[in-house]
Amino acid sequence: MKKGIFDILQGDKGVWVIVFLLSIISLLAVYSSTGTLAYKRFGGNTQYFLMRHFMFMVISFIIMYFVHMVRYTMLLRLSKLFFYISIPLLIYTMVGGLTLNQASRWITVPFINLSFQTSDFAKLSLMLYLAALIASRQQTIGDFNKGFRRLIIPVVFICGLILPSDFSTAALLFVSAVVLMYIGRVKIQHLLGMAGVAVVALTLFILVAMVSDSDSRIGTWKNRIENFVDDEGGGNFQSNQAKIAIASGGLTGKGLGHSVQRNILPHPYSDFIFAIVIEETGFAGAFLLIGLYLILFFRTAAIVRKCKRVGPALMVAGMMILMVIQAFVHMAVSVGIFPVTGQTLPFVSMGGTSLLISSVQMGIILSVSRSLQQDNKKRTSQIQNTEPDENDQSDI
Repeated sequence: MKKGIFDILQGDKGVWVIVFLLSIISLLAVYSSTGTLAYKRFGGNTQYFLMRHFMFMVISFIIMYFVHMVRYTMLLRLSKLFFYISIPLLIYTMVGGLTLNQASRWITVPFINLSFQTSDFAKLSLMLYLAALIASRQQTIGDFNKGFRRLIIPVVFICGLILPSDFSTAALLFVSAVVLMYIGRVKIQHLLGMAGVAVVALTLFILVAMVSDSDSRIGTWKNRIENFVDDEGGGNFQSNQAKIAIASGGLTGKGLGHSVQRNILPHPYSDFIFAIVIEETGFAGAFLLIGLYLILFFRTAAIVRKCKRVGPALMVAGMMILMVIQAFVHMAVSVGIFPVTGQTLPFVSMGGTSLLISSVQMGIILSVSRSLQQDNKKRTSQIQNTEPDENDQSDI
């Protein structure tokens, strides 16, 4: 008997469906929002970025499939290796990475000549490693030295390496790590103490930013914050154009491919793709996207509840936290709730590294879901094999 596609794709079927739907939305949104970029760089070849994005999407699905076929225990064992690999990658990026807007975030992968954003790999590695650490220290999780201190050191170290070039990613990762530690039963007083230290550090950072050179990276952060709170000065150009796109979209939008702000808004295909989606599909499209991410959140939360062990539960929670928080930060920036951050919309924005890492995250979630399904089948089979046969008369 031939197997259907959902017999091949194991794990939570609802998660697979959501990923497929987000990918379809992504193809339409990227094709629409890259028209101006195609005319500038490739003489009007609007198919180039669509095919390039489609290629990355196919590769990402292949990666997701192979990751979801790996049992989660192997991924937990590899988490420490991934963590230690991310450290020299971040250091190399700071020293010899590609620089854009006073920020070194990318390195060029040899032979294939593609840029790779190392902070995305570091985010995945840290959350995976943190999940393994929390799971292994459940007996001492309430102790400051044996539990909390050993958890917070890798978080501060990785976030500190990311911070000089990407404040928003470092902040998002730090918040995600704190949430994961809370789920992992770290004492609330330890987390509150760390939050107090973070507030003091942020205050000092703001003071340094206020007196810094405007040509430095800190100056860029300063300008974004000042533009965000400056109503009389007109605010940030990107944020204003995103608001115009959203306001002009109305209830049903202007129609696919009819965006005007894609020709004005910087990076409409990545940093502000949510605004373009609303302009073309209206609030109906916005509610659809928000609904898909919320359903994804509840589906993954259901997987966490089904886990009988701490390790896989925290793995799923960590991947879910990273993805959902990033998605809603992107949306909040588009509608003007947060300052401009440059965070992409997972599975929707154009971007090779972001798409590949998001696929690995989803593959990890599906790996745990697949393992749970297999364990349930084994238990069911064992129960059925041990049940007495009603037709067996040997004891009579």
